[in-house]
Amino acid sequence: MKKSLIILTLMLSCMSVGIAQNTNNQKYTHDISLEEIIKRQTYQSRFEETMPPDGAVRNIAEWEPMEAVLIAYQNGFGIPESAIAEMTKDCKVIALIPNEGLSGNIKTSIEANGGNVENLEFVMHQVDGWWTRDYTPWFIAVDNEKVAAIDFPYNRPRPNDDIVPKIISQYLNIPLFGMNITQTGGNYMTDGYGIGTSTDLVVTENILLSEDDIRKKMKNYLGIEEYLVVEDAQGEYIKHIDCWGKLLSPDKILIAEVPQTDPHYNDYEAVAQIFKNQDCSFGYPYKVIRVKEDPQAGEINPYSNSLILNKKVFLPISGSHLDAQAIKVYEDNMPGYKIVPVKSDGWFNTDALHCRTHGIANREMLYINHMPISGNVSDEEVMILADVYEYTIKEETDKEDKTVTLNYKVNDDDWTSMPMAQAYSESQYVATLNLDENVSEIKYYISAEKGDKKITNPINGKNEPYSFSKKQTMGINENIAQEISIYPNPTRGKVFFKTNNAFDYQITDNSGKVILNGSTTNGNNVDLQNLPAGLYLMKIKSQNNTIFKKIIKR
Repeated sequence: MKKSLIILTLMLSCMSVGIAQNTNNQKYTHDISLEEIIKRQTYQSRFEETMPPDGAVRNIAEWEPMEAVLIAYQNGFGIPESAIAEMTKDCKVIALIPNEGLSGNIKTSIEANGGNVENLEFVMHQVDGWWTRDYTPWFIAVDNEKVAAIDFPYNRPRPNDDIVPKIISQYLNIPLFGMNITQTGGNYMTDGYGIGTSTDLVVTENILLSEDDIRKKMKNYLGIEEYLVVEDAQGEYIKHIDCWGKLLSPDKILIAEVPQTDPHYNDYEAVAQIFKNQDCSFGYPYKVIRVKEDPQAGEINPYSNSLILNKKVFLPISGSHLDAQAIKVYEDNMPGYKIVPVKSDGWFNTDALHCRTHGIANREMLYINHMPISGNVSDEEVMILADVYEYTIKEETDKEDKTVTLNYKVNDDDWTSMPMAQAYSESQYVATLNLDENVSEIKYYISAEKGDKKITNPINGKNEPYSFSKKQTMGINENIAQEISIYPNPTRGKVFFKTNNAFDYQITDNSGKVILNGSTTNGNNVDLQNLPAGLYLMKIKSQNNTIFKKIIKR
């Protein structure tokens, strides 16, 4: 076990069924009923379509800082009070309840379980079901300054749930934008870098939209540049992606592994292979992590239906013989997180913690946007570039300077750090690593502070840092850095490449977004005239070598 991992040894369990569960006394089921399918044909949704946000949009990922988690009461919360109490230790818990009279008993129960009732808030609203993941709004950052909410037509004709996005956005005092794609939160996840994924349910429930229409709306409202739509691994049941898969970070995805005797074994393996062949936002294939589940054995194994909340992972377990291996999978692949097993007899294989909770993005978080360096690098100087933003609920941010630091480790040496200097914009920071012939591997992460706010990228910091290798060059044929020159640099328009060989390249802006790509045959040029002034990064690849060159646009 990694030393950085903290395991909550006392498994949380349901203690007061009257408040927490009552699974068999729900007005609706998690899946849509035949009656609802018929009703949906004439249902008048409370959804209101709006224009997309005006500005650059980024969809916030589950593992980013959350100021609250949202739960809902419908003859119980569907979650053990001990788990709710654990959540209140680190952030607010906002509970949708039908009347004020319930609040006293709820507070008493949470306090009895060791929770912080000061972090417990109530919003008076009678919901149709406790599946807040499915019908509550998704959260975005606009121009990396303000958090806003995205509403969508909920794929259930449940009017009391349908109105919740408007209630929550008003409670938080943030803008609400209406994206006209029928969706459900259990069938969507994002990496925070512009990739989102769902099952093909999103296509079948939007028959009036082409797949291009769907992708265009996802980009305009959520900033999703690449929308991965995959066939559901479980066939024709609820078709929510969180029933069998979960993004753990921008480059890791957890996918359930079922026995070969399971009728959907080939479907699970097919979707796992899709992600193994799919590049993540960092430019290399996803690391696909498997967790054993056996739904045909009559046990409950909802391990992908976990909740990531501010450096804790709330993992639903049921007493199955597979629970221990599931805990270990999370231990091994989420170092630095506290793993909180939550035992309950109220879970289902396709409906557990993730379905019944939804994190609310921290409206005043620090955010580091960084495109990591990976693979083999031939340069003797490697530039680390990041943008650091402070989100705010105020009209203007405080003028206090941010402290941004590059933390790095060479080979097996101790960790060291250097300040990152402000570069070509208020948000941009840069540091340069000088790598001599003795360097073989570099691990690093970036940290930022402002007042009492702190953040790292990657989110696990030194527990799971970025890494790359130094490629030792042996002469001009291997040293592509010497074989190519870029001129003029700085430039006000075109940049020319002078080289005897052709290399593939990408030019990215300071957020890591690919602006241009192509091949550097002699005499080729790239016109940057229409791009804003600033620092751009050119990534040049040749077989096993990668170099980076900076381009300054005046």
